[in-house]
Amino acid sequence: MTDCLLIGFNDYDFGKTVQAIRGNDESSGAYRDLNLAFIEIDGQARRARDILNEVNASGEKPYHNADFLWPVILYLGSYLARHGYSFDYVNLFHLEKEKLRAKLAAGVIRESRGRPLKRRLKAMRAGEATPTNDILATLLATTDPVTGTKFDDAELLDQIAMLFLAGHETSATAAAWALYLLANCPHIQERCHEEAVAIYGERAPQFGDMKRLERTRDVFREALRLYPPVAVLARDATHDEKMLNRTLKPGDVMFVAPWLMQRHTAYWDKPHVFDPDRFDTPNGQEGLRCAYFPFSMGPRVCAGASFALQESTLLLSELVRRYRFLPAPGHTPDPVARLTLRSANGVPLIVERR
Repeated sequence: MTDCLLIGFNDYDFGKTVQAIRGNDESSGAYRDLNLAFIEIDGQARRARDILNEVNASGEKPYHNADFLWPVILYLGSYLARHGYSFDYVNLFHLEKEKLRAKLAAGVIRESRGRPLKRRLKAMRAGEATPTNDILATLLATTDPVTGTKFDDAELLDQIAMLFLAGHETSATAAAWALYLLANCPHIQERCHEEAVAIYGERAPQFGDMKRLERTRDVFREALRLYPPVAVLARDATHDEKMLNRTLKPGDVMFVAPWLMQRHTAYWDKPHVFDPDRFDTPNGQEGLRCAYFPFSMGPRVCAGASFALQESTLLLSELVRRYRFLPAPGHTPDPVARLTLRSANGVPLIVERR
């Protein structure tokens, strides 16, 4: 039945779905109501399809199916729930809604990142002077070490979109967890505040201050240990490798979990405790060396690791200099690994101006 529901939804032909869930007694009131609902929904979907075709054929800004199908999905889901049908179907259509919303969001990101890329490529092809020391210039100059080819326009956009997502989502998530930890450890928060006041005074932060923000940097390090933005990393095996009683073959996918290794009792003293001072101890130094990799390790280490550490340290120091963060009463964040390690129920905090 699930397959039929998916076929009906994806093909905009809800008649197939009606056939899939039709009962033995087609004269029943429930069946007639459901049939009428599907006929109405089918009409909405067909109108949406026609509008999509007209808009896209006109050469104007294309619209995503999600713009038109969200109300269709919600209507069907609410109808099924009201008439006692399995919530599996409601969840199915909510899942489709989320997929469409994600697709729409991805389209917005690609469109916004694509405009400056097109401007740069147009200027280069016209022989105009363009920057040579930014990330885009580096990507444009990069060649494949094996084939000698460069990124084409679509691949460049993929790289830019990836950097955009990796650069803002991970940093925002890490900052949220760091502030949550500081809110629950006011004595550590006060130490960071005192450090920021002593270094900045009344002036704005400067890049040269980074080396002096030792306490705040260790706070962010410890937040990354407890709540790494990417909880699980996937890597492909490149050659045969024996691991315990298994032999990995080239192409096999391995999953390595910073979330587990950075809380492992074999490597860390009191691993679940927020303790930024641990990095001054022999145990903390050893943990950093062999069981700490929130940015991954080796040749696939995050290209923005150094920048993220600097950016987030300066951000935290400026925030605790100006504000005091307190935990929201009765709220405990629920970590969940999605694109990043975020809280399923948010990270609400009470913020007071100092």
